[in-house]
Amino acid sequence: MTVDDEYTQTIRCSYEGREYLVRDNGAICRVPRSNTRPAKYDGVWTFGVKDSSKGYMFLASTVRVHRVVCTAFHGPAPEQDMVVDHIDTNRCNNRPENLRWVTGLENALENPVTRKKIIALCGSLEAFLNDPSIIRTKACPPDVDWMKTVTRAEADYCRKRMDEWARIDSEFVPSADEPKRRFQHFPNEGRPSLDALTLGSTAPNKETADFYEDQCRNRRWECRVLSHGEASLFPNAPLASVPREEVLDEYLKALRPDSDYLLSYYYKLVVNRAEFIDERRIRVLAERAGARMTGWYVFEVTATDDALFHQKIGSFGKNRYGEAFAAFRDGQRTGWPDHSGGKAYRCELDRGRIQIACKIYEA
Repeated sequence: MTVDDEYTQTIRCSYEGREYLVRDNGAICRVPRSNTRPAKYDGVWTFGVKDSSKGYMFLASTVRVHRVVCTAFHGPAPEQDMVVDHIDTNRCNNRPENLRWVTGLENALENPVTRKKIIALCGSLEAFLNDPSIIRTKACPPDVDWMKTVTRAEADYCRKRMDEWARIDSEFVPSADEPKRRFQHFPNEGRPSLDALTLGSTAPNKETADFYEDQCRNRRWECRVLSHGEASLFPNAPLASVPREEVLDEYLKALRPDSDYLLSYYYKLVVNRAEFIDERRIRVLAERAGARMTGWYVFEVTATDDALFHQKIGSFGKNRYGEAFAAFRDGQRTGWPDHSGGKAYRCELDRGRIQIACKIYEA
């Protein structure tokens, strides 16, 4: 997508003493000052440049694009110390519907690692929000020690807003007869286009959105994953109407070279080759698009009466195709010994957004 694609609205705003034009696809243009020579980045439409350490998009290395976009579409920060939350956690997705102003406490508690630390220290998140002073008696890790200064008023405000967000999310659960309802909870007016939704900076927006659209219309076989740390979607899984005895045959037909095999939060895997290794198992050799290190994955697919299991056999560096191919052909090589021996990750629609929820349960 370019800065000139997929936008319907342009807003002018002031941010830190400069004027900006902002599009609803997340692109910004700094307006040149009158009667002065334009600076290097003035008058240029851009999504910004990604900062390698933080992952945010910047203009001229100092202007945070997400703060400009949030100011344009949601107004200036209600309080001076508020920060911008990327709702889908992708710091490169600066569309206005993905941004909201939050307090530092709200932002911290949206982080699953921080939330787990608070729960470990206080017993539950609710206990901390009910009485934030209890954390003052704890020996806190450095990154949460600042929470000892949280006041009761801050905690009450944070809980109220988090409850409100949860209520909004629960109201917009997609239904079979209203497949696009899930888009309506976004805070701006109207619905974003499918391309406005993203899993991550390297994942294919439209393919992933199309998968969810298809899931609402045509239920597919449930897919579960063994021995793989990422919650994953399998866009070519057969329809639920395919009988158990035919499901692997139908799946193999769909796993053509260069077809999408797996979509995760951070990347996708594309089929290099797939074939039966015996009558009960399909092996898939898949390549990670744009890989810097791990470029090849080998998966094995088996079927139970109600689910397709995708078992990771191994992963290999991008220059180790020979080893990956040998593992692909090695019928004796296994990952988890059986379906009951490990953790299964079940992928679900999460909160109406394209965001993968990963629930661990016994297979």
